[in-house]
Amino acid sequence: PATFPLKLVVTYSSGAVGATGEKTVGLRFTGLNIPQGVKVTDAYLEFVAAGVTGDAEAQVHIRGEDVGDASTFSTASGNITGRTRTTAEVDWTVPVVSATGEFVRSENIAPVIQEITSRSDWCGGNNLALFLDPVATGNTQFFASFDSSSSVAPILRVKFSHTEDLVDGTNGCVSGSAYVPITS
Repeated sequence: PATFPLKLVVTYSSGAVGATGEKTVGLRFTGLNIPQGVKVTDAYLEFVAAGVTGDAEAQVHIRGEDVGDASTFSTASGNITGRTRTTAEVDWTVPVVSATGEFVRSENIAPVIQEITSRSDWCGGNNLALFLDPVATGNTQFFASFDSSSSVAPILRVKFSHTEDLVDGTNGCVSGSAYVPITS
């Protein structure tokens, strides 16, 4: 079986990091070729399991950073947890995985992506950050990170309508489709 030394950890366990034990995961996708204001029809995160950890699911809110061009994450205290979140959020019960290397797909996060790409300061080619914020006690789930290997990095898949179907008040700067693994 494959091994992945660097992992994204999706967890909520009392007594761990922070006052409540929560560990937020931040994902940053760069150079997304999604035109401003197109109608996002489907969007999903895809992960590769980096380990098997018991039989309980983890529960998270998936939110985006409420900016038109997400900056690089840093090691500064609060750099991920202190960023402003989108109003749109999607609840996801992260399934238990049965084997390292298994693929896991999130719930449809189109409302989160739509909120960001409809902003006046968004333009195709910008960077977008997503957060997995823990909401309930559950099991720890491990997923491969970009730092493990770019070939198993989390993937953001986005489907959107043609630029003729723009959200009111937007201009559709850029066109194309997106299949972008995390690069930083």
